[in-house]
Amino acid sequence: MLKAYIGELLEYSYIPLLYPNLGFKIKTNHLISLNAFKFYKEPVLSIVNNPSEADFFLIPHNYFLIKSNKEYIQKFVSLSEKYGKKIMIFAQGDSDENIGIPNSIIFRTSQYRYKKKNNEIMMPPYVEDLSLSHKFKLRQKTGGAPVVGFCGWADTKGLKSAIKNIIKNLFFNIKKLINSNPGYAAKKHGLFFRKKAIKSLVKSKSVKSNFIIRDFYSGHKKIIGISPEKARLDYINNMDNSDFALAIKGDGNFSFRFYEALSAGRIPFFINTECVLPLEDILDYQNFVLFVDYKKINSAGEIVGEFYENMDNDRFLKMQTSAKEAFDKFLRIDKFFEIMFLKEKIKDCL
Repeated sequence: MLKAYIGELLEYSYIPLLYPNLGFKIKTNHLISLNAFKFYKEPVLSIVNNPSEADFFLIPHNYFLIKSNKEYIQKFVSLSEKYGKKIMIFAQGDSDENIGIPNSIIFRTSQYRYKKKNNEIMMPPYVEDLSLSHKFKLRQKTGGAPVVGFCGWADTKGLKSAIKNIIKNLFFNIKKLINSNPGYAAKKHGLFFRKKAIKSLVKSKSVKSNFIIRDFYSGHKKIIGISPEKARLDYINNMDNSDFALAIKGDGNFSFRFYEALSAGRIPFFINTECVLPLEDILDYQNFVLFVDYKKINSAGEIVGEFYENMDNDRFLKMQTSAKEAFDKFLRIDKFFEIMFLKEKIKDCL
């Protein structure tokens, strides 16, 4: 088992990687991740007290919680320089900001392909396996149009929020004019892409839309607009009654819905905004995901309709079972940690 030195713990919560070692501290406000760690019971690394015995130095808190504590970070940098070992960082959240800590390995959930660095490793967010609370049956291909489902935040609430969103997009467009990288356009707010995709799908005669549009984010207890139980039931039923699950970035360049769809054995209809997915060197996502480049979002309905029409039922079923298998064996968080640490894939970076 790989050995990590974590130093002193601060008053912040520690990263979930350490839950089996230090005890489970689930944040009850984060509704999406309440049951994400059901299978993550056994440690995937050991903690040592002597830095010289460690394979790497692990910052035990989410980087975005401690990034302003320069003194704390410098302790790890000094250890890295002294012992010649890597610093492991977990940057879980929406930000894709540059993290310029030398000799580091950075796990992150949000990044854009055009700016991803070699020391960054993409990881799945903490989501629950939807099949634990609901029995999803395989969808059979029918002679009609495919059903594309979406249940979530895709509208602004009130005039104030609408104006704020307009200003944010205006600010983005100004920045885009001075940024020469063509991939920068993908950084537009997720709500913009969600609205465009939904508009395209509703207008299309090639698909049947199964949409529940919210004007609030349903993943946090403090801001959810209805009871969490109803929100989750609506979400699961929507997923169950759809052939494809529309998955688009939110504030960060990743989608919780993408991974939840896989857990349910549903095919994500993924609007690709320069995303980098976990374990791309192992998983062939094309086998169970329908990708549409964000630049073709206005043709979303025709793309999914043609894709569905050209596949037979065997391939449709195979994509669903492959989606579930990818989640169960690679992308459920305990399996991801197992691959990276117990099977020592991370050694490629140390």
